[in-house]
Amino acid sequence: SNGNFYCVNGGDVGGTAGSCTCTCPSGFYGPSCEADVSIALSGSNTGKCTVNGVCFSSLDYGNGERCTFTVSEGGLLDVISFDTEGCCDKLTVEGTQYDGSSGP
Repeated sequence: SNGNFYCVNGGDVGGTAGSCTCTCPSGFYGPSCEADVSIALSGSNTGKCTVNGVCFSSLDYGNGERCTFTVSEGGLLDVISFDTEGCCDKLTVEGTQYDGSSGP
């Protein structure tokens, strides 16, 4: 630990006071290494989509292309970047659609 900041699951604390970070061991991720990568993503696509562990991305879509991702269990969706063509491209999460730059 570093002050009141803790890493779990064998993570190592780094950074400076007020901006601590965890370096997570293989198999864990998240701000405090609290998440287990055993939460699996699966998916299929006709476009340019990728799944890497618990991260998924879609880039350079053409007309009529689609990605479908299914998560094996509940968890937190952490959106790093979101920008779609508002007229045509949608992200649906638990029945709610997002488009443009207004992501979840």
